[in-house]
Amino acid sequence: MKKIFLSQNSAELGVLKSMLGCTGIPCLIRNDDVTQTIPSASFGAELWVMNDEDYPKAHVFCERWQHPATRPPPYWMCPKCGAGSEEQFNSCWKCGTNRYA
Repeated sequence: MKKIFLSQNSAELGVLKSMLGCTGIPCLIRNDDVTQTIPSASFGAELWVMNDEDYPKAHVFCERWQHPATRPPPYWMCPKCGAGSEEQFNSCWKCGTNRYA
């Protein structure tokens, strides 16, 4: 297990955990109860990636989530496997999932 994100806002962690879960990356929130009991900068809830091999993909996802592009990329991300496909294609090249599924 590897820590991927730290926040004082448990709702923010819940949203990120849910979004990563939708891409097939299981996560765990730790210290959420401490954050609610002792609201301080030194205590933050943590989001951990359960499988170490998922960490690189989760890290890229978190970076894109924290720092969204100012203009849309020339590709779209598959909602099932996370692979990028060029704008003119309507199904994923990797798993075949429909773009608008």
